[in-house]
Amino acid sequence: MHDAHAEFSRVTEQVVPLTRLADRTAVGSLAGQLDLSGDWDSPETNAELAGDFGTGGVAVV
Repeated sequence: MHDAHAEFSRVTEQVVPLTRLADRTAVGSLAGQLDLSGDWDSPETNAELAGDFGTGGVAVV
């Protein structure tokens, strides 16, 4: 357990902290800035996205 903790500490020392570019914590903070098409959650769109990310999705035609 000690070795695992030491290794974790060593690895995390090398991590660069991320800087938040926008403060979007409230629901609706992108209102009016984001436009989703009517088929954004269709089986065809989901299959295409799955294929793009290599998760085995097959586009439905």
